[in-house]
Amino acid sequence: MNVKLSKRENTTAKSVNDMASQFPKVFQGLGCFKKPYHIQVDSKVTPVVSTLKSQPVALRDRLKQSVDEMEADGVIEKVDQFCCSGATVFSKLDANHGYWQVALDDESQLLTTFNTEFGRYCYKRMSFGIKSAQEVFQKRMSQSFGDLEGVETDVDDILVWGTTTEEHDQRLKYTLQRCEEINLTLNQRKCEFGTTEVVYIGHKLTAEGVKPIESLHLLARKSQNGQLRNLSPTCLLSPTRLKS
Repeated sequence: MNVKLSKRENTTAKSVNDMASQFPKVFQGLGCFKKPYHIQVDSKVTPVVSTLKSQPVALRDRLKQSVDEMEADGVIEKVDQFCCSGATVFSKLDANHGYWQVALDDESQLLTTFNTEFGRYCYKRMSFGIKSAQEVFQKRMSQSFGDLEGVETDVDDILVWGTTTEEHDQRLKYTLQRCEEINLTLNQRKCEFGTTEVVYIGHKLTAEGVKPIESLHLLARKSQNGQLRNLSPTCLLSPTRLKS
């Protein structure tokens, strides 16, 4: 059946507008259903930490504006604290040449072939030039240590913390045992053991809580003043990537 619809008359449009004005809250801001949704998580799945991806400097202001708007609308909220409340003792472990501890299969090795004046070579281990290297390595680390209490991983860094010396030492022992089990070696020269404060992914962790790193704040101020024009955009966008 064909129904011919005529144009709305002004009186009809006025009545609709009047009706809409009776429900002002319906047309304001961002709504939210009353019943929250609970994410079902498989207990067998190991949590994975997503690494920070660099963004072009030209998009930084627009990205910040979007984040601020989402935060203002209650869609997101900033997480300022690490999951180590009450920690007083820390250890930071460094995986020795992290990526090189992931073997490549035979087929993948041939894809990494390169020439030198000494001959032709290919990588038997994962190299830094592989686009997925960081994501793969982070996933391996998360899967290997994600079930240990008081242990966090960020690419090749492993953070161990405890509320007491005894708790920290026990967790450190479990972590080293896990390293031995999965055949992961550490660079002892870069490791820090049993300290009261430690720098981890751009934050200084202490018994008093998370504190800012003054050198990174100074870097940010200089970048805003145009004093670091030649500095890598990745560093400016992601202070957690700066290594001492």
